[in-house]
Amino acid sequence: MSGVPAWSMRVYTGDGAFGVQHYNAAGSISRITGFRRYDGRLFHDEVIDYFYPDQENPYDQSESTAHVTVYVKPNDTSKVISTNVEPGKETVEEYRGVPIDSYWAERPVFGEWEKLADPNYGDAAPQEPGSQEARDRAVEMFSRLRYFREQGSPLDQLKVGDLPDGAGVVVVHQVRGGGSLFVAPDGSAMFAASAVSPDKALRAFLDGKRTDPSHFAA
Repeated sequence: MSGVPAWSMRVYTGDGAFGVQHYNAAGSISRITGFRRYDGRLFHDEVIDYFYPDQENPYDQSESTAHVTVYVKPNDTSKVISTNVEPGKETVEEYRGVPIDSYWAERPVFGEWEKLADPNYGDAAPQEPGSQEARDRAVEMFSRLRYFREQGSPLDQLKVGDLPDGAGVVVVHQVRGGGSLFVAPDGSAMFAASAVSPDKALRAFLDGKRTDPSHFAA
């Protein structure tokens, strides 16, 4: 589909909040990000990721196969609600000690919306793709995932590989039902459940799909 915008933004004049819709190449809404006012500043407090049957056809949000909602609060806590990542199931996870310094933002000058339109707002500084540091960081991020910690799985079950064209690295949990974590050079990442095929997961990652950083809170 041609002419698909990367994003669109809504400004709520009543409370000064911002909402941004991000689109994939087919025109489906892939991510919604929200910013609310706290003590006169903006705080990036909401992310909703949508997953669809494929990346080639346009879908309405109601046609998504799964969606993950993340709420982050300025008190260093967050809540992650995953719906239909496994068919018919909804999970709720809560985290404390979430690093939030990079989630704050100043209200932009009218017309200068690009910073708030960044789908990965608040992510860490870039690392050289394929470097040992990037690989080690990716493994460390995977080890923080709740399901991995609760299983008590050893790190030697994780296999790390480079993504094509310097797109980052991927960590694969080599057990039945294990997922994959795609990590970009800028430190942003996307977790894919085992039910998602590797090629679809890679396409979604390259298309800009990301998992909220609060999933990797220590």
